[in-house]
Amino acid sequence: IHDENEFLLLRRQLLGEATVTQHRRATRLAKTIDYNNIPTDLDPLIKEKLIKRRDKVNSIIVHYKHEKRFSHYKRAFHQLWDDTFYNTPLQTTKIIVGTRNNPNISKELIRLNPFTKPYNPINTST
Repeated sequence: IHDENEFLLLRRQLLGEATVTQHRRATRLAKTIDYNNIPTDLDPLIKEKLIKRRDKVNSIIVHYKHEKRFSHYKRAFHQLWDDTFYNTPLQTTKIIVGTRNNPNISKELIRLNPFTKPYNPINTST
């Protein structure tokens, strides 16, 4: 390897992956291009970003925290969505249900610093 260009060429051949700067550049370019009319002669990385952006436009993200006993809520939420919005324009909207597992939510519900009453000294002088 004699210079930086040769290193980058070899790296690209070996890894076959885009660098972080290339991803950033592709994301920046994808924001300026209309994702409904994707040109055919576009870089594949930019095309991938545009397709991902187009897919996310018609989606709703629901994120909640749950205990292990509520793990079936994700499936139930999708079923409820499908039953409620069947044959409506919202039926084409993709719903993404994200969860964060909390082993015991009761720790969150317990108040760590209980409310303290303000100190009112008793006036004994009459």
